[in-house]
Amino acid sequence: MTTLLPTSTAGSLPKPSWLAKPETLWSPWKLQGEELIEGKQDALRLTLDDQDRAGIDIVSDGEQTRQHFVTTFIEHLNG
Repeated sequence: MTTLLPTSTAGSLPKPSWLAKPETLWSPWKLQGEELIEGKQDALRLTLDDQDRAGIDIVSDGEQTRQHFVTTFIEHLNG
């Protein structure tokens, strides 16, 4: 069956409190090194599972693996 209006999300979804402080812009990671890598992957799995259980048709990563949408850009700037 074809879905008339597929559902999706736009933008980021809240990160787990064990990964970053909730409701805080530019919140620093609470984990470091290998724990941070594993924590990001765990958060991603939880986000995908939440969307699946909610019946979302087109799931996203919810930006679980980056602090903020501009972080990837600005962390490479000098000056």
